[in-house]
Amino acid sequence: MLLSGWSPHPGALPEAELMRRSWAGSTAALLCDPDARITAENAANAAVHARELGVREVLVVTSTWHRRRARILFRPLLSGVRVSVVGASTPRSARILLREVAVFPLVPFQLVLARRRAAALSVRRGGAAP
Repeated sequence: MLLSGWSPHPGALPEAELMRRSWAGSTAALLCDPDARITAENAANAAVHARELGVREVLVVTSTWHRRRARILFRPLLSGVRVSVVGASTPRSARILLREVAVFPLVPFQLVLARRRAAALSVRRGGAAP
């Protein structure tokens, strides 16, 4: 299991660490990625981990309102891996929905950057570039 998310608040724990602390399951295969700041970085980091571990299936859990963009970013970066994206029920607000609509046109650009990030991370970690 890969828990991912940073903290936009200086000095606060990253979302990934908060999830790790609340996780009640086995920690044997638990990875924590507190550095990804945007969904494209989450996808790039997850792709690198998936390749390193030989993962054949990935389940992405996100907010219902964020599910479509997450799917668009994760699937191409995890080619050869079955990717399912599910949305957890979360509160919706006009602000969150407007933000999602505003950033959606940036997805192609973010995907290019995420592919570059994944390739650089793979090489840095001693693996082959995707």
